[in-house]
Amino acid sequence: MSEMPEIIYKDENCFITDQQKLSEFPNYSISSTGIIVCNSDIVNHHRGDFWNIQKKTYISLYDRNGQKVKVDLLILMAREFIGVDTTGTYAPIMKGQAGLMIASNITYHYTSLKKISNKAIEVDGIKYHKVSKSKYTYISKDGIAFNYKEKDFQIRQIQSNGDCEIKLDMTDNGVFSYQKVQFIVFDTFHTKFDHTVGIIHNDEDKNNNSYINIVMSNPYSKPIDERHSTFMPKWRKGTPYLYRIWMSYEAELVAYMMSKGFGYKDIAEILNEHNLTKCNFDDEAVRMLMNTFRRPPQKNRNGYYSLLSDKYGLLGFPIHSRGNRVVIIKTIPSVLKLYDQIYHE
Repeated sequence: MSEMPEIIYKDENCFITDQQKLSEFPNYSISSTGIIVCNSDIVNHHRGDFWNIQKKTYISLYDRNGQKVKVDLLILMAREFIGVDTTGTYAPIMKGQAGLMIASNITYHYTSLKKISNKAIEVDGIKYHKVSKSKYTYISKDGIAFNYKEKDFQIRQIQSNGDCEIKLDMTDNGVFSYQKVQFIVFDTFHTKFDHTVGIIHNDEDKNNNSYINIVMSNPYSKPIDERHSTFMPKWRKGTPYLYRIWMSYEAELVAYMMSKGFGYKDIAEILNEHNLTKCNFDDEAVRMLMNTFRRPPQKNRNGYYSLLSDKYGLLGFPIHSRGNRVVIIKTIPSVLKLYDQIYHE
């Protein structure tokens, strides 16, 4: 068993490029060059402590509860710079030089690769879908990218805000672009991403780009969201405001009930009373979302809210606080049926 790497540098104002905050160990960050940094004091680790993990196998870190945990560095690097394999299918390995613990030297081992169509491949039985406009990149529901030309998993680049990006080859002659993984996953497994709305990670872990963890946000409504400990502050034209986080199935339920003549107070009550969401709604948040359906953003007519507006005929639709009670009572069973059809845990 390897010993704990020695601290090689200590500076409270330290900064290393491409640091990725460790989701399971939020007091630490890791860089693609194999440096772990302590970002805050925890037990006997202190802000500014650095560890070089080259030619090391394990390290001991403190989790969010202050418990000391022995961490496999190879698994940690693969998780942070390739993606989280929730299926447990792949084992991380080093490509070349033994002990070289840098992102470009890490990959997942696989034994079979099969192209099942022009838009999909299977890697050890896990299905990957072709990324739109990319020549060779495919993406799994876990947000793991595979380059069919290189026959290898793709390394992510970590941005200063924690977002993960991957390189996409657009042509055979070297034209490429970098795109955020969460946008790719949403476009591939949900619907076309509406850039006027926004994408967030439901568990606030930007490294977890699983399709069930990618949700849309509505930047124009007030939030009451128990999935987050506080309201999510944003800025627009120099003024702070708060937004309510909407999951895609929640938005469709609101659109459906709106099309049936429900008022925003009716919708909020039904969502809460029938436990159709993981958090409580206030009627003002619902009213603002209904207003978005009524007047969807014109800059992106293929956006999700615009698609829902078109699907349920909501353009210019009147908004009321209350609808016809008899109609509402008769329609509730169809609302619950729709919920069963579109909700995915």
